[in-house]
Amino acid sequence: MNWSKAKSIMVIIFIFLNIILYLSIRNLNVPLKETYTSKDLKAVLSVLSDNNIYINTHIPEGIRKMPLLKVERQNIPFEYIKNSFLKGKTYRTYKKGGYNFYESGNLFIKTGTGYFYYSVKNQNFEKMDNNEKAEYISDFLKRYNLLEKNAKEQIYKNNGEVIFIYTENYNDYFLDLGKIEAKMTNNYFTVEKTWFLPVKIESRTKEVIPAIEAIMKLIEINKENETIKIEQINLGYYFNWQNAQMGDAVPVWRLTDSNGKCFYINAYTGIIENGQ
Repeated sequence: MNWSKAKSIMVIIFIFLNIILYLSIRNLNVPLKETYTSKDLKAVLSVLSDNNIYINTHIPEGIRKMPLLKVERQNIPFEYIKNSFLKGKTYRTYKKGGYNFYESGNLFIKTGTGYFYYSVKNQNFEKMDNNEKAEYISDFLKRYNLLEKNAKEQIYKNNGEVIFIYTENYNDYFLDLGKIEAKMTNNYFTVEKTWFLPVKIESRTKEVIPAIEAIMKLIEINKENETIKIEQINLGYYFNWQNAQMGDAVPVWRLTDSNGKCFYINAYTGIIENGQ
C-alpha cells in the first residue's frame, strides 16, 4: 500500500468533513470565526507537499461576505481613435477575427470588445534613458486619458526597458483582467488596455469559501504532479465571459505561483475557473 497517498486521502477527508460541519453551522446562522490551529495548518501543508505543492505566503483567515458585481467592458470608440491618434495622418483600416486594425507608417492600433492596443516604432527611443522613457509613458497616458482612478500602479525599469502596469481594483478587491500595460524599449512603445466599468453591485451578499478549501483544489489541478509554489493568495473578482460586453464578475480566490501563473477558484462554489 502507498502509505503517503493513503495519508493524504485521510487528511483530505478530515478537512472535507470539517468543511461540511462549518457549512452546517453557518446554515443555522450560528456566529463562527474561521480560524485554524497550527496543527490544522501543518496537516494541510503536509498534504500539499506530498502532492508537490508548496505555500510560500500567508493563508488568509476570517469569514467574508461578497456580492456579485455586474460589469461592462470599456470600449474606446473609433471617433476617439481617429481624432486622437490618426488625426492628420493617412491610414488604412481593416477588420479581422472580430478586431479592428488601423495602420499608418510605424503606427499600429488594434481594437476589439473591451480591448485596445497601440504600438509605434521609433529609433529615437534608443537615445532616451530610463527616466526619460518613464516620463514619456506617463505623459502619453495622461494626455490621451488612458489612466483610471481605481488602479494600482507598478513601474519596472531594467536594461533600457520601462514598463508601467496598472491593475484594476474595486472596493479594495482586485478586478482581474482589468489591466493597462505601457512599455517602452529601445525601438518600440506599446500600450495594451482591457478595463471594466462597474455597472451594478448586488444588494445580497454570500459568504465565500475558506482560503484553505480553495488551496486544496490545487491537488485536483495538479494532475501531472508538477512542482507548484504559491507566492500570493488574493480574494477578488473575475470576469469569465470571454466575448461578452457585459456580465457578472464572480468572487474568486486567485492563487499565483512563482512563475506568475494564476489559478482561479470560484469563492462561492469552489469550482475551478479559467479552464484550469
